[in-house]
Amino acid sequence: MLALLILAVLCPHTPDATAAEAPASPTAAQFQPQMPAHSNTPTDVTRVWLEMQLVQDLESAAMISDSAFRAKLKQMPTTFLAMLKLIRERPDFQQFSTQLRNRMPEYVTFGPAELLDGGRHARVPLIINEKNFAEWQMQDEVAMQYVQAITSAARSNTTLPTLEGIRSLVRSQAHAANLKRKTEENRQRFRDQPYVEVVMENVGWRVDVTSMEAARKKREEEAKEAKAKLAVEETRRREEKEKADRAAASSATATSAPAPSAPGAPAGGDGASAETNAAGPTTNAPATTK
Repeated sequence: MLALLILAVLCPHTPDATAAEAPASPTAAQFQPQMPAHSNTPTDVTRVWLEMQLVQDLESAAMISDSAFRAKLKQMPTTFLAMLKLIRERPDFQQFSTQLRNRMPEYVTFGPAELLDGGRHARVPLIINEKNFAEWQMQDEVAMQYVQAITSAARSNTTLPTLEGIRSLVRSQAHAANLKRKTEENRQRFRDQPYVEVVMENVGWRVDVTSMEAARKKREEEAKEAKAKLAVEETRRREEKEKADRAAASSATATSAPAPSAPGAPAGGDGASAETNAAGPTTNAPATTK
């Protein structure tokens, strides 16, 4: 998913450069970038939503794994902005991102917005092309690894790997399992919340982070409750089965126990059999139907 994010954030394609460089907290839950005033349609919120997602992804990326750097990043938004500036200035990345951005409609598009609350709130559907989803995720991972490599090289003053080398890494067998896992996670993510929520403010449309986060938490709570109910039901069924199994075993034990001999029966014989034999032979008379 980061490919879209990087394309939207790192490639300068908005006339309002000030808005793109505005300081912002790099904590995803608080990062609510605003669109320039000229962006007055809900679909224009694409960039700010992607910016918010980019921060979320970067916080969990390996390049921000050490606590000291992560703490500095949260305290100093300018550090984050400088990192973005470093990435967007690389000519090879600009070429890569431009090529990928031109193909983006093959991967994801935005549907017509549904206006709510008298037009102050809107929900914009995300339309994912399932056919090209795996390819999109592969390109996405290339972008993520490339961003990490650029940032790591800048911090450690080392040579940056080539873009082709990063592509080879992502396509390697060693990376296959990780890429497959991320692809399925993102596929489910879009299925769970296939839309972007935005609100209108005096400067234009803004991502409604609160509503989207609340919707995500509600889904998690519902899933947790459903899982708990399922566990209770499974426990009840297991206990009922164990009870039935014990009853069946007890009944089988009682049935298989030898019956006591009748009083006066000959030793080693069956009293009922003796009486039958004494009565003489039986005839095979046909049964009558009443």
